[in-house]
Amino acid sequence: MILFYVIDAVAIYAVLKQHPNDSDAAESAARNTVTIPKRMLPLRLALFKQYLSRQNTLKPAVASSTASAFVDTPSATPKPWGPSFSIPSKSGTTTTIDLPVSVPEALPVPKDQATDIEQKVQSNIVLAPQTVDSPVTKPNKPAGGVPLAQPVDARALEQQRKQKGLKPGQWDPNTSLLAHRMKELQGRRAYLKNFWYAAAVSEKVKEGKAHGVELCGEKLVLFRGKDGKVHCLNDVCPHRGAPLSQGWVQEVKGHECVVCPYHGWAFDEEGVLRDVPAADKAEAWPRKKLVDSYAVEEKGGFVWLFYGSNNFPADERPPIPYAPELDDPTWKPVYGEIEFDCNHWSVFENAIDMAHIHYLHSDSFGNQESPQIKGMKTTHNAYGVKASFGLHNKPVNKFWEFSQVPIVNVTAQALLPSTSIISFTLGNGLSFTTFVNTVPINSNRTVNRFALVRNLSIDKTGIFNMGAWDRFARQAMIKILSEDKKMVEQLRPEMLPREISVKADLPQIAFRKLRQEYIDMGYGVSPEASENRYRMPDQ
Repeated sequence: MILFYVIDAVAIYAVLKQHPNDSDAAESAARNTVTIPKRMLPLRLALFKQYLSRQNTLKPAVASSTASAFVDTPSATPKPWGPSFSIPSKSGTTTTIDLPVSVPEALPVPKDQATDIEQKVQSNIVLAPQTVDSPVTKPNKPAGGVPLAQPVDARALEQQRKQKGLKPGQWDPNTSLLAHRMKELQGRRAYLKNFWYAAAVSEKVKEGKAHGVELCGEKLVLFRGKDGKVHCLNDVCPHRGAPLSQGWVQEVKGHECVVCPYHGWAFDEEGVLRDVPAADKAEAWPRKKLVDSYAVEEKGGFVWLFYGSNNFPADERPPIPYAPELDDPTWKPVYGEIEFDCNHWSVFENAIDMAHIHYLHSDSFGNQESPQIKGMKTTHNAYGVKASFGLHNKPVNKFWEFSQVPIVNVTAQALLPSTSIISFTLGNGLSFTTFVNTVPINSNRTVNRFALVRNLSIDKTGIFNMGAWDRFARQAMIKILSEDKKMVEQLRPEMLPREISVKADLPQIAFRKLRQEYIDMGYGVSPEASENRYRMPDQ
């Protein structure tokens, strides 16, 4: 056997001498040289495996006091890859991405199964919504609502989680990280049904005029009657599909109606057909509800639309997001809106992201010299998350130095489905509240309908609340949101296999968990199930 290896060495040495000045060529030639030991290698391996097989059949297994497992694993394991998934882009094209499946270490399970969010963030565990491995076969469609893209049996889900000893919102460590991330991203794209959305700023819905809006992919028309009340119908006329929002409002047979601009069909606030001008008097036409209607209320300067089932009892609906400052006569609100060319989730999370203030808004409020978020704490209830913290700001110019304080105490609220309320007080009693409603137009467009509310407690004359300041306040808010827009439209969270969060991100993390619980209960609607879809009145 030794003789074979001597022959092998001599042969390789002879090859190397042929390339004395080219190490790469010598290495390649030596690797490709076929020698006797190389030819015999497969035979030796076969004989060795046969020998091991005989040894295992002849010798009985010996019991051991230590349990062990043997895995036939190659010395260099190739990096595994998971299934691909598609991501729609703003241009309408679809990008297919294959994400690598990382092999995680076993996650420690807390003794009481109730690790709190703050501890998870500090230990650098990536937090994400809860999912389950086994599919739920029983479909779940809320009565009278838009069908869900991924039906979920809430009872079966709850039972599965109880069997695993999991608390609400706690991540199942046995769930595939890739599948977990994909479901998390799908959940973010979803709209929440059976909640109130700010469909318009009240002052934009004029009496006698139709006002078209798009919300969660559905075209709608708002109109205000002579009594001042606002009504909402589906924007598609059932006759030939014309947009009712391009029509007008008039009284027809004692009813406030929106009139179709194409053939003059008139529909009242409930969607009932009240007039067909082209019909002969004796001709029968459907005197019934033909267009779907939506529940609408005005509050705090906004027109709120209940996006959900008409069969949902009014007294069981979630509360309309609200801040008392909006209607307090000692405070002065200014209203506006700005659109974003991206999904609603990134826009909303930016509103409750506090750490970016010092960088995106460094010339208006932020302070990069002292960007720490102090004492972040969060609480929550069934409909929202509340955070309190402190930060250091800096005056924009000499004029604002009167308002400087050592630390600004901030209260931030995130209310379902997507409203943020940020309140803070500066020096000499100068207080502000930003009330921002992030409304999905469709899967790739979003609008922030906002109110900036101000108060100066030392002003006993009311000068600070005069209209002369309104333009300045509105421009300041638009400037801040425009800075957000420029960055948020570039965010690509779908490119990340996971996101790393820190303590300053607690409001976002807590709200993600709360929102996911509602999706698990069947409140989620995928954009594909809602957009460009005509909803019949009986749905």
